[in-house]
Amino acid sequence: MRNIPYLRWFKMKLKLPVILLLILASCSQYGKALKNPDRSARFNAAYAYYQKKDYVRAQPLLESLLPYYRGQDSSEVVYYYYAYCFYGMKDYQTASYHFQSFTENFFNSVHQTECAYMAVYCKVLDANPSYLDQSETQKTIEELQLFINMNPTSSYVDICNEHIDLLRSTMRRKAYDNAYLYYKTGDYKAAAVALKNVLRDYPDLEQKEETEVLVVRSLFYYAQNSIDSKKVERFQAALDEIHEYREDNTPQSPFWEDVTRIEKQISRELETLKKLNI
Repeated sequence: MRNIPYLRWFKMKLKLPVILLLILASCSQYGKALKNPDRSARFNAAYAYYQKKDYVRAQPLLESLLPYYRGQDSSEVVYYYYAYCFYGMKDYQTASYHFQSFTENFFNSVHQTECAYMAVYCKVLDANPSYLDQSETQKTIEELQLFINMNPTSSYVDICNEHIDLLRSTMRRKAYDNAYLYYKTGDYKAAAVALKNVLRDYPDLEQKEETEVLVVRSLFYYAQNSIDSKKVERFQAALDEIHEYREDNTPQSPFWEDVTRIEKQISRELETLKKLNI
């Protein structure tokens, strides 16, 4: 039993040279393929690596062929797999560029619609999460819509609509989080404006009622913190928002009592201001 650890070590030592030889042979084969003057053989090697999803090796081989096939029918096939290599390596920005370039250079290709979709799909995959800037996300949505408009009968239309919904949800989350941050930090005027914009821009907002209540609270706190000469006008704005809330919701809504409490508080505040002739 005491010899078992040694035996395992000895077997591992025997395997290491074999593994090393396999690695060296693989590198040697790849080096030969990269230098092979026979372009067909080089493409076959590239395609073999591509089939094995070894995009790191396939991509340089295909790139080395691009200058030789430029202007020939074969260049379409080479460039097609070349673009997909970047996609396979998850370099979506570069992949998108090459898929778009494919559509511009091979506009009669049977892969034209596919690559046009892939060009924008890579941007979907590369989109920023909700806590980062969403300006590129908006552009991607516009590109998806453009693809749909130009290819209304394409099999990609349904998935493009799903991508748009996903990206819009990310933008919706970003808009809501930004607006809520104003509220959380006590900038109630900015919060009211931003939250109203969220409701206007995203009528399908999941937390719609909660957002409506946050608008009411923001306007109420903004009025409370105002100078006396501005309070009546600003409390009235909060009341107007409360009336809108009641039109959109029912007494069974979870925030109804909270809004009622704020309404009563505003009435007391206005009564006090009236007595002070403000």
